[in-house]
Amino acid sequence: RLIAQAALDYFVGAYALKYTDGVLSGPSQRGFSRNSAQAITDTLGWIWWGSTINPEQVNMHNARYSSHTWTSRWRPNAVLSNIATRNLPSLPVEWRNSKSNYWFGQRIEPRGNHFHESFYVHAQYSLGSLWAGWDRHGQTVRWQLSAQGSSSTEGAITFTGGHPINGRTWDGLGRYEQTAQADSTLVLLTDIPDDDPHHHVLFHIPPKASWPEQHGNWWIMRANRTWVGVLPLGSPAQLGFSELSERDRNRGHHPTPALIIPGQRSGFVLQVSSMDEHEDRDAFLTALHESQVNYNHQGDGAQKVSLKTLKGRPLVATQQLGERHLAALIDGETVSFENWPVFGGPYFNLKEGILQAWDGERGYQVDFTGDLPVYSDWSPSAE
Repeated sequence: RLIAQAALDYFVGAYALKYTDGVLSGPSQRGFSRNSAQAITDTLGWIWWGSTINPEQVNMHNARYSSHTWTSRWRPNAVLSNIATRNLPSLPVEWRNSKSNYWFGQRIEPRGNHFHESFYVHAQYSLGSLWAGWDRHGQTVRWQLSAQGSSSTEGAITFTGGHPINGRTWDGLGRYEQTAQADSTLVLLTDIPDDDPHHHVLFHIPPKASWPEQHGNWWIMRANRTWVGVLPLGSPAQLGFSELSERDRNRGHHPTPALIIPGQRSGFVLQVSSMDEHEDRDAFLTALHESQVNYNHQGDGAQKVSLKTLKGRPLVATQQLGERHLAALIDGETVSFENWPVFGGPYFNLKEGILQAWDGERGYQVDFTGDLPVYSDWSPSAE
């Protein structure tokens, strides 16, 4: 029972960190959540922590797969629940996390520190990305923005995008992409080969967001109280509809609106803010123009982007052709991918077999470096 409790604290803590108004936000594997409580995993969180969705107005058929949550006496503890509902003393905050390889077995060994993830949590939204994320079998969604919704939006408003592998526009993204993230800024750069039929990048427009407006080179949208700014790189964006693969057409999917950025070496800059920080469109546009984006190509054709995030942090991202990661400087320091913790942030940490969770008032530690987990009270001031 003690081992089971520690396993639940780990899995549900990881879930709570990414839970955003009914959605297990990305990056993620095995598909993309477009709406609150849409997928089985999203429904689990909705049962525990709720959402702005109206369950009478949305398809909740996946609730039948979550019966173990409401037939069990086990519930997430108060600390993890406060993390999930963003009942925390100080936001925004940022995590750097690592993941093992998704596909192992059949003589493939598990490898820690294989994927590297940045995850930024604001009271109004969360933005997460994998710095390198292609996995042929994992259907990895490289990045996702999830904005808190309201009763009028019926749940979270979610964004993703990238190169459509095999024409699949919602999952499996990331084969030809390199990304960098610093707080609420994401840079995505592609290197698409000649023999791929899809020489473009998509940025999806969810139905519950405002219709994109073009202001100079920037496209902006509003998702409830979250501002979204997209700057196409390489070529101007075209407002259109994603082209579906035969697989998705056979499943009854419909084309969705998107910003389409043509070019084998193309991409975009994504800047995210909230109405708490920029109260109206003009204030947000001013901040976007002050980010001073500079885009060019190196001698080998690699793309290079330099800018200031909306928090004022300098970010330089240089594409490394043929490599997994791009080269990045944040605050003038080179980003290294060695020895990232499993979870590294202020409220939920896991490193070297020790898990720590804290909600600003209460906290605990689970030390699993021995044969059995050992629980104890914990707070950051104890270190």
